[in-house]
Amino acid sequence: MRELIQQIRIITGSSLFSARMMNLLVAGILSFSVITKIWTIGRKVDETLAYLQDIPTLQKELVELKHEKNAASDSLRHFRLEVAGSFRQVATNLDEMDGRIGQTNASVKMELKKINEYFLLLSSSNEEIKKMLLIKKENDKLLFEQIFPTGYAIK
Repeated sequence: MRELIQQIRIITGSSLFSARMMNLLVAGILSFSVITKIWTIGRKVDETLAYLQDIPTLQKELVELKHEKNAASDSLRHFRLEVAGSFRQVATNLDEMDGRIGQTNASVKMELKKINEYFLLLSSSNEEIKKMLLIKKENDKLLFEQIFPTGYAIK
């Protein structure tokens, strides 16, 4: 503003224009400046009033957005609870499966132990059978020797 006043003094101090013309020019410039400022201020006031008029609508939209956010967080919480429940169910199923596998392993071990014992029993029976057959063979040999002594040859 100070520069504008200095510019006006320089222009009014020159002898190119008459004093009346200079006063008219200065008055026009000041009027244009004031009108421009008033118009700018009025436009800002209109914009502010338009924003103020939009406040109830914006408040309604804000309330709706808050409700949507709450609903979304509720649905997200519900989804998280469902997922957590599903994971708990999977963990329970895995624990049950682990228990069944453990029981099956124990049953298989028990059956294998029984089979092993049975095979041991069979193998020991075979040894006993072999021993009995050897004893029988020796008995048969002795009996044969008694019936047919070696000194006597059958002709």
